[in-house]
Amino acid sequence: MTAAVNTDEVFIQLTQTTEGRGNPYPLYRQLHEHAPTIFQIAGTKYYGVRGYAECSEVLRDGRLGVGERAVGQDADGEGDKYGTFITDPAALINLDPPLHTRLRRLVTKAFTKRQVDRMLPNTTSIADGLLDKFESGDVIDVIADLSTPLPVAVVGRMLNVPESDWMLFAPLMVDAVAGASPWATIDQLKAAYAASEQMKAYFIEFVADRKAHPIEDDLLTAILRAEENGERLAEDEVNLLVLTLFVAAFSTTAHLIGNGLYALLSNPDQLRILLDDRSVIPSAVEEFLRYDPPVQVAARSAHEDLEIAGTELPAGAQLTVLLAAGNRDPERFTDPDRLDVRRSQGPPLSFGGGIHHCLGASLARQEGQVFFDRLLSRFPNLSLEAAPARRDEIFAFRELRNLPVRLAS
Repeated sequence: MTAAVNTDEVFIQLTQTTEGRGNPYPLYRQLHEHAPTIFQIAGTKYYGVRGYAECSEVLRDGRLGVGERAVGQDADGEGDKYGTFITDPAALINLDPPLHTRLRRLVTKAFTKRQVDRMLPNTTSIADGLLDKFESGDVIDVIADLSTPLPVAVVGRMLNVPESDWMLFAPLMVDAVAGASPWATIDQLKAAYAASEQMKAYFIEFVADRKAHPIEDDLLTAILRAEENGERLAEDEVNLLVLTLFVAAFSTTAHLIGNGLYALLSNPDQLRILLDDRSVIPSAVEEFLRYDPPVQVAARSAHEDLEIAGTELPAGAQLTVLLAAGNRDPERFTDPDRLDVRRSQGPPLSFGGGIHHCLGASLARQEGQVFFDRLLSRFPNLSLEAAPARRDEIFAFRELRNLPVRLAS
């Protein structure tokens, strides 16, 4: 390790510059080469975690909570007025035990492997239906035409949201997620707040109707009926939970598909492997999650003085867990900056870990596998039509605005 690179400057470039957010991977490499696996930022209470083993340990350590959630660029406190359901302290993603334990246990009973496995025919049908709209020679935007409608339709069917309402949520969810970044502008926070309020109003009415008219074998009905020691979720808990699940299911899967397909089309040798052997698709989806994950970071907060990987952390320390950096850790992955769809070196960090491991991880994997199988079966000679535009306003999320592709059978 050398002092040739200023870690604070690298972290600032990574989180607060357009160039760094647009392509963080060279900066992650610099951190791996020059920074400790857990490093303090400019003498503050903030720390970065860049190593795979250390990220995994932090995510699973019960002495750490989910972390403070900063609200945008609000030097004058104006941002505090524009909280969304994502930043709501009562949301599952923002809770620590024992409140988190109770809510997660009740939800997990409804979000079982059986529920997800039962969605496979539906997921396949939805993917085929979307692809049926196009033919060889068409130029499409994968983000707008495929990767966004697929998860929205899947979770819409799981919750039995009317099909006519599915795509109402797509632009609202983009705005709401943008407001979750600590570096969001006031304008982004205002747009996120407006989108969040619109979706909250919809789901308050939607949940009330389902409670009055339950549907057998329906995820929302299962959530409403989920019980632990005679205790069920309160109505406001269900409203917030359903909205969070809807958005989480959309955002992760949509950008797993977009980022993964772009990586695949940018590496023709890896595309050829999938075309020749479709059984590689499950490992390819894991590699897409590792190589360019939709969620780049997680936050944790030290509840007490502690030591992790030889680093002393005081109570109140705020840790930025660099999931995407951990996924590129050369001590964990061979040649980590290379896409390798046959890679088999253990799971990526992309769905988090510990008690906050993503509830929808198995569903996202299912949708990703179905998408690539059906797309490559229909249009094996597809190609990139133009360079995509990337959303670079938010460090925490890795998303494409569009992905122009020419379909070819």
